Amino acid sequence: MLYLLIESNRKQGIKLHSQRYLRKGLGMNTADLIDTFIEELMKEIDQDITKKIQVMLDNLKNEIIQELDNKISNASNNLDSILTFKEVCSYLRISSSTMQRYLNRKDIIGYKSGLKWYFRKSDIDKYIESKLSESNI
Repeated sequence: MLYLLIESNRKQGIKLHSQRYLRKGLGMNTADLIDTFIEELMKEIDQDITKKIQVMLDNLKNEIIQELDNKISNASNNLDSILTFKEVCSYLRISSSTMQRYLNRKDIIGYKSGLKWYFRKSDIDKYIESKLSESNI
């Protein structure tokens, strides 16, 4: 009587005993029994591999989504804020006449549309940094 034992040293080891096939396949010849055993073993291996691939794909999908979320968040944080004349005066804690003097001297760069001035916050921050570095010299 044929008795097959297949064991694998993998974490989720496969242990198949051909006794169940012997019970199923009474009357089958040995070659047919081995073929049936191998087919069913391959099905179990395929299912195991499919599950592992699905887990890997799910993990990869989650990593990609997280990375895209981070990039979107960083991109929106990097967008330049636009400030009005009054907002810049308030931000720098200066009077409007002082701000006008800075504009006339081109210390601060702004953009005029009609009668209104607009400033990028990053330009104002650069101006502050330049003044801080000058005072540290």
